Amino acid sequence: AASYAAAEAEIEAQISPPGLETVLAFAARGFPLMGCYASGATYRSGDDYRNGFTNDAGRIQDLWTGKGDAWGHGKGSRIQLYRFEPGQGGFICLDLDRNHKDGKDGLQELVNVFRANGLPLPGIFKDLEGGSFPCYTLTPSGGMHLYFRYKGIRQYIHQYPAPAVELFHFGSTLAAPGSIKEGKGGYTLMGSLDDAPLFPGALERLLKLPKDDPGNIA
Repeated sequence: AASYAAAEAEIEAQISPPGLETVLAFAARGFPLMGCYASGATYRSGDDYRNGFTNDAGRIQDLWTGKGDAWGHGKGSRIQLYRFEPGQGGFICLDLDRNHKDGKDGLQELVNVFRANGLPLPGIFKDLEGGSFPCYTLTPSGGMHLYFRYKGIRQYIHQYPAPAVELFHFGSTLAAPGSIKEGKGGYTLMGSLDDAPLFPGALERLLKLPKDDPGNIA
């Protein structure tokens, strides 16, 4: 318990609150970001979708303040919600949902994954609410986005390892820390990405493989 208390104190010393500064710092770590309107719709779409991703500080700042980008997209809208693909920065993220309509608790469901498969529970998961995990985002609904470094070569698609537990790597996007969801609150980064643990091999072995992976046997 003492070690968790120390970890929580260290994380609290590294709080990055919702706001432009946190978004820009996150983009500077190599995460191209996609701006979204208050409705959740991406500010560029269709054939132009990929062109909407950027980690250029000036462009993000112009979108945030309502100036729009150099092509006039987003002008007049204060775009303060941003999404990213964790794999683009060498990460995998687990989104642990809470207080959603289904009533599931992603924190408990993640623990249940280990129990159901007869696996020991790593210390980083033993007291998620108490600060046992070194780097995560707190969401407006009370959930958590856990950040893991990933050194493997696979590109995992969006999937649910358990109820209320979503995995984001490639092909799907997650709200970036610092983002603000209008009328609901913001995303606060707790801790440092430098301290993010490696994605556990025990969990990776439970994931669905990419369709073209040699491990898939037709």
